[in-house]
Order: sequence, then C-alpha cells, then structure tokens
Amino acid sequence: MAKPNLEGKIELDELLLKVKNDNANFINHLEEEEAGDRIETVDSLRNQIKADKTNTNRKKLQFIDEMKQGLGKEIRDKKARGVVIKKPTFKEKVRNFFASLYAKF
Repeated sequence: MAKPNLEGKIELDELLLKVKNDNANFINHLEEEEAGDRIETVDSLRNQIKADKTNTNRKKLQFIDEMKQGLGKEIRDKKARGVVIKKPTFKEKVRNFFASLYAKF
C-alpha cells in the first residue's frame, strides 16, 4: 500500500493552537471595538448635556421675555433692575440691639 499524501496537512495540536490564537485575537478585537463604542457613547452624552443646557438657557430667556410682555409699562421700563438689599452696618446693628433691649422694659 502506498502512503497517503500528507503534504500540506497539519496535526490536530497545531490546529487547536491556531484556533486558540485566532479566538484570542478575535476577543481582543471585539474588546477594542467596544472601548471605541464606549468613547463614542461618552461623547454623545456630553453633546446631549451641552444641548440640554443651551436649550434650557434659551427657554429661560424666552420665558422672561414672555413675562415682560405681559407686565405693565413701568416694569418693562425698569429692564430687570431689582431692589438692592443692603446689609446693616455695625452701627445699625448696635442701634437695633439697644432699641430692642430698651423696648423690653
């Protein structure tokens, strides 16, 4: 009997080694793709947060404008000038303390 032609054939151990290496490479490649997907997800979340902040500010200004349009002429003319509340000075605090002290008697 003639020997079969084994040229170009590989053994089972070599085949298993190649499959193991290919699986390891495939898993590494998948992990790299997932890492890239996570980065894209973070970037998209950041962009979404920026868009939400911008829309919120725009809607706040729009709401203020609508409120001003509904108010009287006097309030519209003030243009968001508020009343400044001054903190009492030391002299006023002392005066108020003695006034409250004498008011008790």
